[in-house]
Amino acid sequence: MLIYEYVPSVETVAGYWVGNTEKVSGALCKQVYVKSATASTVFDVILYDSHNVAIRKFTDQTGSVNDLTEVPVRGIITVEIDNATRDEGFTVKLCFVEK
Repeated sequence: MLIYEYVPSVETVAGYWVGNTEKVSGALCKQVYVKSATASTVFDVILYDSHNVAIRKFTDQTGSVNDLTEVPVRGIITVEIDNATRDEGFTVKLCFVEK
């Protein structure tokens, strides 16, 4: 079992940021963690698969998201932070477990 974490350096500009993971194959996304630098910041987080289909969507989140729902993934996953009420740093962490 291989555990892979995606932990980019994130700074929103005009309330927006996007990043791509390395290619993963036959994995489960075990955790989606996104936390704004300010606890009162409201934002959306969307994960897209390699075909640009939204596979997880968290809207109007305040401060942080910590989702532990297991989602099967394959390919490059795109993470998007949108509609953030502040331009600031975010902590982003995706954890994958390959079988």
